[in-house]
Amino acid sequence: MAKNIKINSADEIYKVLRPYKFEGLVRVGGFKDGGYVVPEAYLQNLTTFVNFGVGEDFDFEMELLNRYHVLYILSFDNLVSLRYFIIHALKGVAKFALRKANFYLAYFRLTLLARYVKFYLLTPQVKFFKVEIDKGRTEKVFSTLPINSGLKVDIEGSEYKILDVIALYKYKFNFIIIELHSVQLHKDKIIEFLNEMNNEFQVAHTSFNNRISDIQLTPQTIEVTFCKKNDGNFGYIDRLPNAELDWHFPNRPIYEIEFSS
Repeated sequence: MAKNIKINSADEIYKVLRPYKFEGLVRVGGFKDGGYVVPEAYLQNLTTFVNFGVGEDFDFEMELLNRYHVLYILSFDNLVSLRYFIIHALKGVAKFALRKANFYLAYFRLTLLARYVKFYLLTPQVKFFKVEIDKGRTEKVFSTLPINSGLKVDIEGSEYKILDVIALYKYKFNFIIIELHSVQLHKDKIIEFLNEMNNEFQVAHTSFNNRISDIQLTPQTIEVTFCKKNDGNFGYIDRLPNAELDWHFPNRPIYEIEFSS
């Protein structure tokens, strides 16, 4: 079993990402990579959910629709599409037929294709756009959103190009989930963004992705949930991870942090 890694809570980046105490935290999207933690009250009465970065896992979006009845879902990704899922499904079947892979791979790829078609092509409330996320497109999408929307951003480092747009349109959102990549390289940008958000939003949850660490054994990717300020909060949490809600890649060290008062 890999030994866990203690994070230095005195580092400014972890100070600003220290979560407040929010009641009713739930994990949406399952206990695996692709699930996220949000206070359940903020999932109620959502008008529109915007998803920047789809990948192959959209259980989070499916649960928002089926369990929390969000009115509309708008997803944007330039890497996946119907063609992407068809090609990977055919490759899975071909590998199985040639005995280069087991049946599970073919079944898995066919299931992904079926899920994509059902959710993104046959569900009227859900729209998919195969486009690259940039500042101009983000401004165009956000400008037409109603209030009480939600946002998730997982675009592998390109989030830093649109942080200022998110801060500008933050009043449109109940909650905002961002996966911050290459954190140590972008500490100043993250702290500046937190300062811009702080007057209206609070950090509700922070999760340290343990897939990759840098040479100093600090997390490279941090998943953060921001929520509109709640006057009923009673201070900060004392430690991370949340043993009941956080998921980690198996057989790898888990990041732990204890905050000083």
